[in-house]
Amino acid sequence: MQADVGSHCIECVKAAQPDLKTKVRYAAAKQHTPVTLAIIAINVAIFFWMVSKSSGVLSGSRGISQEQLDLGLARSLIQRDHEWYRVITSGFVHFGFIHIAFNMFILWQLGQMLERALGPIRFSLLYLAGLVGGSAG
Repeated sequence: MQADVGSHCIECVKAAQPDLKTKVRYAAAKQHTPVTLAIIAINVAIFFWMVSKSSGVLSGSRGISQEQLDLGLARSLIQRDHEWYRVITSGFVHFGFIHIAFNMFILWQLGQMLERALGPIRFSLLYLAGLVGGSAG
C-alpha cells in the first residue's frame, strides 16, 4: 500500500490501526450533548434576566429577611397559591457569579458524561427528577 513516505505492507497498515476500544472512545468524544448545552443556556439566560431585574443577584444577597424566608418556605410547603411551577423553576435560580459558574462547570462535566451514557431523553428525565428531588429536599 502507498503511504505518505514510501510504501507499507498490508500487515503493517493493519497493525497501525487503533483497536476497537480506542475507536469507540474517539467516536464517543465526537458525540454532541444538546440537552446539556440547552440546560446551561437556560440557566445562564435566567441568571442574566435576574441580574437585569435586581443587582442583589450579583452580590449573592437575596435582599430578603429571615422572616420573609421562613414565610416563603411555609408557603412553598403548603402551596397555598397553587404555584406548582416553583418545584421546577427553583432549580434555575442562582445568586452570584461564583454560584452559577461552579454549577455550570459541574453540569458541563457531568452532563456530557451522563448524556452520552444515558442518551438525551433519559438524561432529561434524570435532570427533571433531580429538580423535583432538590425541591422536595
